[in-house]
Amino acid sequence: MASMMSVAFVDSSVAAHESLVQGLKPGIQVHILDANQDGILAITEFCDRNLPMPRSKTFT
Repeated sequence: MASMMSVAFVDSSVAAHESLVQGLKPGIQVHILDANQDGILAITEFCDRNLPMPRSKTFT
C-alpha cells in the first residue's frame, strides 16, 4: 500500500508563516496560499489535481 501524501496549506497572511513552515515535519508538501486570492479555490484545485485526497492541515 502506497503511503498517503501529507500537505499543509499556509495562508501567507499568517504572521511569521515562514517560521510555521520551517517547523513542519520533513516530507510534508507545503503550499503557500496567496492572501489576495481565493484560498478555498486554490485548495480545491490542488485536491482536484492530486487525488486521492492527501492528509492536509490548513493554517489561516
